[in-house]
Amino acid sequence: MIVCEDIKKSFSELEVLKGISLNVKSGEVLSVIGTSGSGKSTMVRCLNMLETVDGGTIKVDGIAICENGIYSSKRTLASVAEKMGMVFQQFNLFPHLSVLRNVMEALTVVRKMKKREAEEIAFSALNKTGLSDKAAAYPYQLSGGQQQRVAIARALALSPKVLSFDEPTSSLDPELTGEVLAVLKTLAEEGTTMIVVTHEMGFAKDVSDRVIFMDRGVVAEEGTPDAIFSHPKNERTAQFVGKFR
Repeated sequence: MIVCEDIKKSFSELEVLKGISLNVKSGEVLSVIGTSGSGKSTMVRCLNMLETVDGGTIKVDGIAICENGIYSSKRTLASVAEKMGMVFQQFNLFPHLSVLRNVMEALTVVRKMKKREAEEIAFSALNKTGLSDKAAAYPYQLSGGQQQRVAIARALALSPKVLSFDEPTSSLDPELTGEVLAVLKTLAEEGTTMIVVTHEMGFAKDVSDRVIFMDRGVVAEEGTPDAIFSHPKNERTAQFVGKFR
């Protein structure tokens, strides 16, 4: 589903990604772990075209976003963007719109979908995240966990082939974190292709098909959850996961 080869990214003099290569299969859950500043968020933002790479190749579902650092046409990028969904650390909901309208907005504005059809899809997405009873509520009336679940529903409503999450629970307290992770676990069980940048080691260990550990802008180690958490080969990986045992 996703192929990355030698992607590089710098901000001024700071080299953040130093040649990242990875593949993500259809239906796979890939967790990305590592210390702050290791390049995890930058990598997932590059995959979702929120940052441009300086070099390397990225393909999604066989279509090139860029090859050797040269980006495809705007039309091609737009077609790839429809296959991708992303959920951020912050919920980024429209405060003046109801929960239902927040989920519908991209369907009606971007996809030009009729209101009735958009409502049906939005309700279905909210039902998947356990929030269909909050359709008429506004973001300020929801807990942080509920707001993040609305953000997930909004991404799901667009039927992406790949869902990326950038620390989706980092701004939540432990009690609310659990309800968001439960939604991610359900999506994983349904075969949703997901890339999850996370500090939640329990989720990475129990739900992922594969885990990569990033350190200083490179993929230091990748493997099954058992390999990474129980039998790491890289010294930096061992030090990092050892803190969570």
